[in-house]
Amino acid sequence: MKKKLFLFPLISLLCLTSCENGSGVILHTVYKEHFTIGAALNEYNRESTLLKHYNSITCENAMKWVSVHPSDDVYTFDDADRYVEIAKENGMGVRGHALVWHHPQSIPADVLTSSDGEYYSKEVILEKERKHVRDVVTHFKDDVYCWDVVNEVIDDGQIPLNEDGSNIYRQSDWYKATGRDFIKEAFIEADKTLKDLGIRDKVQLFYNDYDNTKPIKRAKTIAMLEWLIEEEVPIDGIGLQCHYHLGSFNVDELEQSIIEYSALGLDVQITEFDCEIY
Repeated sequence: MKKKLFLFPLISLLCLTSCENGSGVILHTVYKEHFTIGAALNEYNRESTLLKHYNSITCENAMKWVSVHPSDDVYTFDDADRYVEIAKENGMGVRGHALVWHHPQSIPADVLTSSDGEYYSKEVILEKERKHVRDVVTHFKDDVYCWDVVNEVIDDGQIPLNEDGSNIYRQSDWYKATGRDFIKEAFIEADKTLKDLGIRDKVQLFYNDYDNTKPIKRAKTIAMLEWLIEEEVPIDGIGLQCHYHLGSFNVDELEQSIIEYSALGLDVQITEFDCEIY
């Protein structure tokens, strides 16, 4: 029975989404007593549909490092600010995505390496990261209710978690240059900035990833979260990017993941949800 109760709102949510204007139903009002309904916003979205059915937006790319901070002393907030204004004018929340992400296309080349291709020292890179986090969080203040502080740092390999924890992390340039400390420092700086602004109680700080409902990656993610919690790093929750096709959706894995992450004392948000039919 528990599975049926879980699936019923999911199925109805998908059905309502697929017939956006036919029934006059406004999607976010149907679930207002349960959760916020969000959508990614970019230059190709149909804003009229978003404004009708959703009460939260996430900028798909406009808040990523390379978009708002293309070089050390240059900030370009115009696109992100426009989306924030759309949200404010329509009574919608804004979920910030993402302060630190590993993908090479998401960060300017000069953040991690000098002109000769060598990594800067660990402390130089961490200070660049702190400055970025501090400046971006300060710019948006409480116009953003939640930040994906760190995004997608867990190893994708299908080898189960090693006892020594040596295969927890993605071998990204961030990790190669700083070890796991860049994860910790991003949360600490975001928390400190929000406290300095006097709005820490208004903004949540999340770790976000995909496939973290699958048992092998879930175990690695939990190991990292336990380390952060043990280190008293200020983290409020975890985001689940749920990318499925019809043959891969496993409700038991999703439910168990919500249970296990919640047991750590963290909020759990489904930050992305899509289900391909092909």
